[in-house]
Amino acid sequence: MFTNGMKESSSKAIRLWDVSPEAFLAMLRFMYGGDLELKDSTEMVSVLIPLLFLVDQFGVNYLHHECCKNILECLSE
Repeated sequence: MFTNGMKESSSKAIRLWDVSPEAFLAMLRFMYGGDLELKDSTEMVSVLIPLLFLVDQFGVNYLHHECCKNILECLSE
């Protein structure tokens, strides 16, 4: 996408369709900080499922494991 002559290779910004901004921010925070930081149970519920789909799309396997672990914790509460 960025090196093979597509329009994204010459653009300063790219648009990601069907991506939750909150989930994308959580993924970036994880990639740079190594922790999945969700503020409260409401944020967990609203972000974890979209984040799970997003990390599958981008192949972030360790974060996939962390999402599943957090979903199981939410279900067991």
